[in-house]
Amino acid sequence: MKGPFEEVAEKLKHASSDVEERRFHRPTSAPKSHKPTMKTLLQGVAQLLFIIAALCFFVGGRAISTFTKTERVLAEMEGIGLAVLCGALGFWAKTAADNLDEGNDASGQ
Repeated sequence: MKGPFEEVAEKLKHASSDVEERRFHRPTSAPKSHKPTMKTLLQGVAQLLFIIAALCFFVGGRAISTFTKTERVLAEMEGIGLAVLCGALGFWAKTAADNLDEGNDASGQ
């Protein structure tokens, strides 16, 4: 005849073997790379920033002057500044997208 402690010990032993059987199966294949998705996203962002830069250059000064009631010369300078900023960000995004294929980071190291 078994004592109460031996019965509990045996139940715990069976419970631990059940836990081992119920563990989740881990996939053995490597996860998919996100590089193609990131490249497409960065190319789209670059194109959008270039379009915004062109709009800022051609109509940005007039729009800023009209909506904010500032001097036309100051508004034109702000429009050109926004165009340069958006163009630089677009160029950076395009360069980063191109560097994903080569396996390099955006800093060129």
